[in-house]
Amino acid sequence: MELRIKQILKEKGITAKSLADSIVDEKNGKTMYPQYLNNIINGGKGASLNTLQKIAEALNVPISSLFADYVQQESTPHTFICPKCGAKLNITINEETQE
Repeated sequence: MELRIKQILKEKGITAKSLADSIVDEKNGKTMYPQYLNNIINGGKGASLNTLQKIAEALNVPISSLFADYVQQESTPHTFICPKCGAKLNITINEETQE
């Protein structure tokens, strides 16, 4: 599975090292090894869902945007995208007329 982490880093002007330094393991309090992150970025190492979630949070992006097939969905005035699950919510407005 191809990831877009390198592209997101470039868009945000962040280095892989600074991203790795911002991800802290709650169990031991250590930051992520830059080599480990580079292996994930370059496709040499698989990452757990938990690790991908931490990367997404550190980048301040939805986890779905880390994947190569991610397409940003646009909202319309009556369609909203749920930020949690990505589902489209269509809103119908019924206007009552007063006679």
